[in-house]
Amino acid sequence: MPASLVVFLVALPLSLGIAAASGAPIMAGLIAATIGGIVAGSLGGSPLQVSGPAAGLTVVVAGLVQEFGWQVTCAITAAAGVVQLLLGFSRVGRVALAVSPVVVKAMLAGIGVTIILQQLHVILGSRPAGSALENLAGLPAAITNLELHAALLGLAVVAILLCWKFLPAAIRRIPGPLAAVAAGTALAVAFAPGVERISLDGSIVDAIALPQLPDGNWRAFAFAVMTMALIASIESLLSAVSVDKMQTGPRTNLNRELIGQGTANILSGSLGGLPVTGVIVRSATNVEAGAATRTSAVLHGVWILAFRAAKTQPRPPGCTGRQERGGGAERGLRRPRIP
Repeated sequence: MPASLVVFLVALPLSLGIAAASGAPIMAGLIAATIGGIVAGSLGGSPLQVSGPAAGLTVVVAGLVQEFGWQVTCAITAAAGVVQLLLGFSRVGRVALAVSPVVVKAMLAGIGVTIILQQLHVILGSRPAGSALENLAGLPAAITNLELHAALLGLAVVAILLCWKFLPAAIRRIPGPLAAVAAGTALAVAFAPGVERISLDGSIVDAIALPQLPDGNWRAFAFAVMTMALIASIESLLSAVSVDKMQTGPRTNLNRELIGQGTANILSGSLGGLPVTGVIVRSATNVEAGAATRTSAVLHGVWILAFRAAKTQPRPPGCTGRQERGGGAERGLRRPRIP
């Protein structure tokens, strides 16, 4: 129970942030976190691994949203889950580990650079562009038009994360991401009331977006499905192996892990959620917080669902409460439509 609450407090802001950075609806992050916790936690082969939306797929999802739109991206996520199921039933889980760690690290490093260039614009108070080159070219203008409150808040969060490992062990029992988000939120409430915030209006049921097949360009669609399936599978398996090294309990069944991840992605894509993978940040937090069984991962998904249910507000009369389905521009904000 204590471990599940700690993981919940870490996973909640990370899921929202990954959704925002991906250009997906904000609620898609909570849908994926809920399904990743409950479904992948129950069916996966790694008892202590925690699954949910992952930063490693942020750039991939952002590109798919821009190319296909959100509902087709959901279909790609569901189809990638089917591929993962087939890989798991084919018992090729260990084959994925034959991929050189250098290749995986280089891929993640490239994704990291792209995310940095994108989020620098957010810290500076401007809107990120669609590609890394555009974001790099737009940095001088963003620096010239700096929004001071946003920049100071962003730098404060980064500073806390970088310095957290040097603090006394008693303080480090609180996860660094949780402390950074809490401190940044407190500073924003106290000194920067005008800074843009994430809106969580409406219920999680209203956020459900049924997947939609593309009108054409099936070759690109198939390539996107395979790309997402392979990246999500490799990231999940490598994370599971890392978790095994952190604890002395049962080892991961890699084929079962692929089946659990595939099932979670089929459900997440079908309900309008982000892709789900095993996530090392949440998994390491789970182990360090004293988790002993898969119940912790499952409960963290239950707490996210309960949080969203508790935040639900009644819709005004005459409003449909449906979510705008455009690209990432809306950032998941809900706008009532008057009939």
